[in-house]
Amino acid sequence: MEPQAPAVSPPLYDIISRLVDGYGRWYDFDRDPAECLKRLSEEIKGQALTAPNEDTPGAGGLSPVPIISAALHEEQGAYLLTRRATMWESHSHEFVYFFLLRPGVPLTKELFAEISGTAVSLGRERVHPDANHLRTDVTCLIVADDADNPGLAALKKWSYRENFKMSLHGWMDGRAALITPRSIITGKGGGRLGDFLESLLYPDRYRARNRGLRGWLRRVFR
Repeated sequence: MEPQAPAVSPPLYDIISRLVDGYGRWYDFDRDPAECLKRLSEEIKGQALTAPNEDTPGAGGLSPVPIISAALHEEQGAYLLTRRATMWESHSHEFVYFFLLRPGVPLTKELFAEISGTAVSLGRERVHPDANHLRTDVTCLIVADDADNPGLAALKKWSYRENFKMSLHGWMDGRAALITPRSIITGKGGGRLGDFLESLLYPDRYRARNRGLRGWLRRVFR
């Protein structure tokens, strides 16, 4: 078997490391992110390049698998004196899936469809809609060396919505972002995802853009 190109470069490792640190403040990871970072660090050093990494889209033509995932769960409710006397309650969830593109592998329209479809499918398996379910967000983060990809138009147009019992049991939304060392690009279902990612990866730039009256107007009228 011919050696594979590294799955990660130092700039991409830095992005993933900062995303792990940022999301780790509020989200629970499904497995220890330190193991993922260790493996990626070994790839940079050339210690794991002889076989395709099955977690990396573009590695040996295998189906895309997230390198790591995280979850956030929120509950809200109103109670009369004690929690036993519940007036109403609701729960919301977010599942975040991190994908890594091997250098030299373009994000084509077909590959993006596979990646986003995988994220939605994995998130859908974890949704348990009932009368107390409000919403579930599935976030698909794609880390790549370059934003100049033929599938970028598909990402920008992509959003996903599934209603459960005509929204009586809530709904599920899907959103996606492409993150490179130079840019953060979100799909139309991204909402405030771009701002959140910028605050994690480039906090100085985020604070500068949101400072003063111009920043306030941007947040209110975006």
